[in-house]
Amino acid sequence: TTTTTTTRTSTTTTTTRPTTTTTRTTTPTATTTKTTTTTTTTRATTTSTKTTTTTKTSTTTPTTTKTTTTTRSMRSGLPLMGYLCTTCASLDFGTLILNLPSVYKSVILAFALWDSQGNLLNYWDANGLTLTASVVSTLHSQGRKVYLSVGGATAPKIGAESASFITTMATQLAGLKTSLGLDGFDWNIETCNANDGASALACCKTLSAITNQTNARAPGTRWTTSPQMPYVYPLLNSIQYINNQQAALVSMQMSSFDAIMPQMYNQW
Repeated sequence: TTTTTTTRTSTTTTTTRPTTTTTRTTTPTATTTKTTTTTTTTRATTTSTKTTTTTKTSTTTPTTTKTTTTTRSMRSGLPLMGYLCTTCASLDFGTLILNLPSVYKSVILAFALWDSQGNLLNYWDANGLTLTASVVSTLHSQGRKVYLSVGGATAPKIGAESASFITTMATQLAGLKTSLGLDGFDWNIETCNANDGASALACCKTLSAITNQTNARAPGTRWTTSPQMPYVYPLLNSIQYINNQQAALVSMQMSSFDAIMPQMYNQW
């Protein structure tokens, strides 16, 4: 802000000019008297003094601070899949399963195990949950798909099994899909009965045969798989005991799988 102040100062200048006045007096004797009169002329001179006062005013401009808050929201459009393991925690799963966050578009019930003949063992009904067609129907009405996971960390090892073993398991899986209204199944085979590449390949052939027979008995069955990460190791071009143990299953049934979900938390 600039403030301009004008101060007018009056200065009086006095100039003295001698003025000569001549007076003539006529007397019998001619005498001339010369009188000098002083005339003073005063001139008023106005002097303008311009005083400029500069005031620096610091003005603070309001600063707008934009704060961006990132919230991890459960948007209903995200197609997440989640395991619901009734033997993994002591919760009321009967209530939980009907009140899941909407972000989960697929629910995988865990687990179904098997005996040496291929008969399925029910390990999914526990802690208040009894899986019925009504429960599956309710989940479907919420816009979800429902799978039953076969395997898990405590499941028996599976290898080059007999034809009757394959047929028994496939028949029971197809029966569960029909009776419960399931969308399909998840292979969670954490360990094949293998000690080399050849036996690992035999394990995959068994799983693939069960998949094919189940599809034949219950058309439209959907599948997912969740192998240990080294079991589908993409940097190798060979099947070994650990590395790529289940790569052949993925290759054989690629067209059947809705999702392939490698486990990262155990061996990677």
